[in-house]
Amino acid sequence: MVLNQTILMKKIIIQKFNDEVKPSRKERSINAKLKEDEDRAVKNNTTELELTENDNKIKDVNFLK
Repeated sequence: MVLNQTILMKKIIIQKFNDEVKPSRKERSINAKLKEDEDRAVKNNTTELELTENDNKIKDVNFLK
């Protein structure tokens, strides 16, 4: 009986620890969506620059597209 209670207590402690450490699936999904949106915004706001070999000047690659 005491052994069963000890095992049960360990399971409860482990479950509480896992609940505190691991965010919920919904929270992970929201965080992933926010990260994707942030990455997309950064990508859209930065211009690609290219160093040409012939004149060593930086030009905007998006200008050519």
